[in-house]
Amino acid sequence: MCDFTGVPNMIQPVRLKKDQLNEMTLAYLRSVLKQSFFKAESMAALTGRKVLLTVPKNLSYERYVMKFYQGILEFLKARGEKDTTLVEDLDLLVEGEDKPVMSFTLRMAVTYRSD
Repeated sequence: MCDFTGVPNMIQPVRLKKDQLNEMTLAYLRSVLKQSFFKAESMAALTGRKVLLTVPKNLSYERYVMKFYQGILEFLKARGEKDTTLVEDLDLLVEGEDKPVMSFTLRMAVTYRSD
């Protein structure tokens, strides 16, 4: 679940498929990014200022939206790769002379996560 607004009651699950673009997410990004794009771009890009939520109309705006969409996907991928496995958690909990000393809060977090 992605919370783009920070408001807990406005969360909607977004299911991203491997080989497909999510049209609902693109429509949401088109509506949200419209104001920031047209503030930042020069007058040359404003020729097709009318932007539709469901159909690509302005090519430079679509590139802007797709770059933002790609950033979201890369963030979700990086966040998914940060999750540790049970084996890695148990390896962190093993004490030894060659292992650095863990702080109490980190040890409790890893213990809780591995249970």
